[in-house]
Order: sequence, then structure tokens, then C-alpha cells
Amino acid sequence: MTAFPAIVLEAFRVRHEVEVETASAGGEVHRVVIWIVVVGDVPYVRSVRGAKGRWYRELLRQGDGAIHVGPRRIPVRAKRVTDAAENARVSEAIQQKYVRPVASVNAMIRDEVLATTARLEPV
Repeated sequence: MTAFPAIVLEAFRVRHEVEVETASAGGEVHRVVIWIVVVGDVPYVRSVRGAKGRWYRELLRQGDGAIHVGPRRIPVRAKRVTDAAENARVSEAIQQKYVRPVASVNAMIRDEVLATTARLEPV
């Protein structure tokens, strides 16, 4: 697996919100604000709406999308996380990075949304 440049990982580590860019089956581009965490040198995202989240469905269907950090557009490929231990590390990273609002943090670590955890890789 190829790694993101250090400057990109640092941006993912410090930014609390980024925008994910996805496209519908018809090619309509969507952008929405999401949370992002980095575990080791691997960035992860998770849908607070679970599988109902449009960005999650589009990103996993297409495989490719982009993360916007400020003016920078970073192409990404998403891989669904199925390993329970890896998912637990992501939940821990969410709890460490996002302390408040507590209700939002709790929503991101519910059992119902764990299956929507995705590892991001550079394209």
C-alpha cells in the first residue's frame, strides 16, 4: 500500500472536519463535511448515518473519491474495514481526537456504524 505524503497525513491529523467528494452513478458530484482520523499513518473515515449516508454509499460503490482540506483536493481510494481490532483502533482514535460534542462522538462509535469504517489510500 502506498502512503500519503507526511504533509497530507498531518493535515488529516489536525483538521477536525474535512470535505469528502463523491459522485453518484450518474456522475453528479457531491461534497459533505465529515470527520477523519489517522491511526499510525493510515487515515480513516466513518459514516455517522451508517450505510444510509450518501457519501459512504457513493464512495464505496465507486471506490475513488477525494478529501478536501482547505483548498487542497486529495484523491483517495476507500477500502471497507472488516477487522474488529482495526475498527476498535479507529473508534479509540475518534474518542481521542473528538472530545466534544459528546453526543456526536457517541454517535460515531455506535455498533450500528462500525461497518461503515473505511481506510483511505492515495490514488
